[in-house]
Amino acid sequence: MQSELIMEYFRSPVNNFEPDTYTITHHEGNKVCGDDITIFLTLDETTQTIISLHYTWSPSMVTSAAASFTADLIASKPIEEVIKRDYNTLKEEWFEVSTRRQRAAVITLVAVRNAINTYHNKQIVTTFDDLLDSY
Repeated sequence: MQSELIMEYFRSPVNNFEPDTYTITHHEGNKVCGDDITIFLTLDETTQTIISLHYTWSPSMVTSAAASFTADLIASKPIEEVIKRDYNTLKEEWFEVSTRRQRAAVITLVAVRNAINTYHNKQIVTTFDDLLDSY
């Protein structure tokens, strides 16, 4: 099931472009495998909700699929809920990968958390370990 889900999101990516307008952008790199992603979040500042996540990248198949999956997963969700998401969240939603590919699976969530921290002027930097150590 997971490999089919990954292939579907890889073949038909969601929101894979830089939008004309957005609230905040953030670039994140994965030094282990060379993947990188730039995300563009649009926020509803009144309700503190994520309206949309768009992205551009130079990643692996897993990162591409995970970015599309994450865009679907966090759309219309409150920021407070989104910043609590980690690899466990992806697994619970049927996006599970091998231990070797877990950093690729969470790079978009790392970027989202860091973008939100920057937006709220927090001096917090989320790392891959923050999202992988919790399971």
